[in-house]
Amino acid sequence: MKAEEGVENALFKAIRAHGAVRETPLIVATLQAFSRGEVRITDDRQVVDAAGRGIPGYDLTPRIDAMVRDKLP
Repeated sequence: MKAEEGVENALFKAIRAHGAVRETPLIVATLQAFSRGEVRITDDRQVVDAAGRGIPGYDLTPRIDAMVRDKLP
């Protein structure tokens, strides 16, 4: 990519557009997962599932994909 193209590059624009569409649904889904108790962070900063088992993370990809399916450019 040429330095002068920067943010005007078509690929950059497409990546940014997809990211922007996913931002709000990601925030909403994250807050829902925490409020429903599906995932939480313990006092000692461990991420755990609803049963209290340690997990390396919580994948919201399927939910986000469903939320943005008809909204991607």
